[in-house]
Amino acid sequence: METTTKTLAWHGDPALKAEVMERMRAHRADDAIVQGTYQRIDPEAASGYRGCAIGCTLPQQPAVREGRCDCGCESRPEVGWHGEVERLYGIDMWIGHAIDDVFEGLDPTECGDFAVNVIDVIPVGADLSDLSDWAHSLTRRGFGKEEAPDIAADLIERLRNAPVPTPA
Repeated sequence: METTTKTLAWHGDPALKAEVMERMRAHRADDAIVQGTYQRIDPEAASGYRGCAIGCTLPQQPAVREGRCDCGCESRPEVGWHGEVERLYGIDMWIGHAIDDVFEGLDPTECGDFAVNVIDVIPVGADLSDLSDWAHSLTRRGFGKEEAPDIAADLIERLRNAPVPTPA
């Protein structure tokens, strides 16, 4: 019988979450969290780049690609922005897609705070596997800008309440 090991948010490492949150807060303070691109080189930004909710979680990528996700991460989750977030932080790629979809749907005056808050509420060691199917269906069905604020609140609440397994 094959057993699978669940990936836990932040790979169970509080220092990893702290590193990402420091990056997110610095991007927010620099007004470097922007809609419409994953990462964009900007020498005037303190970090050297601006990015979206997911793009700002990551260090600047060597081969910055701008625009919507055309990286093949749906069929090859080991590549692309969302695959990197899954690999590096243990945050399922479909949750990453949902975060970005909501982020892009929000009013520009609200999206920066959302980006920081939605990442911050993810508990260290949370098992996000039950949220993956919900996030996948959300990104597949799509939604309008008028729904984005309610979906943002729902997503934050679901992530905040994700179960954190106790060690055996």
